[in-house]
Amino acid sequence: HDQERAFNGNTVIACSKEIRIAAISAKSLKDDCVIEVDGSGKIVWEWQTADHFDELELSAEARAAISAGRDVKGGWDWAHVNAASPIPASAGRTDPRFKPGNVMISYRNLNTIVVVDRDSKKIVWKAGDLTIGQHNVHMLPAGLPGTGNVLVFDNGGIPPNANPRRTMARPNSRVLEINP
Repeated sequence: HDQERAFNGNTVIACSKEIRIAAISAKSLKDDCVIEVDGSGKIVWEWQTADHFDELELSAEARAAISAGRDVKGGWDWAHVNAASPIPASAGRTDPRFKPGNVMISYRNLNTIVVVDRDSKKIVWKAGDLTIGQHNVHMLPAGLPGTGNVLVFDNGGIPPNANPRRTMARPNSRVLEINP
């Protein structure tokens, strides 16, 4: 759904694969992953959402909706990553959670943005319920107003939709700049 060139010349790609993990759902799920490939196409880093399900800290209601699943060919797209953006070398943040090379991920159906530490593969920062169905999340690089802030297109939406966190609704779109 998204790809972005990292400052090291590699490419970060958002992708998904069909999984069955009984601890999450008895039904087939489309689970999001993020890979980084070098210039020859070799995968040099990979991150799988299901491996970090508990780190998302979803409510009991959201977990129940995901567990109930939906019968969809190829698996239910419960989280829907639509952006995976490496934090630029010039972001100017001193907080180690936002170190260059860490990856900012947008979970559209969870109304959640996370930062994954590239080395530990742990979610080290999370913003939930600030946005609805957001897209194109990224950290502003040096030389732009707001350097080090998060810029995101907040799509909006009205339930019912594919969102397991159905508590939010807004009929309009907007652009947000977030100081993490």
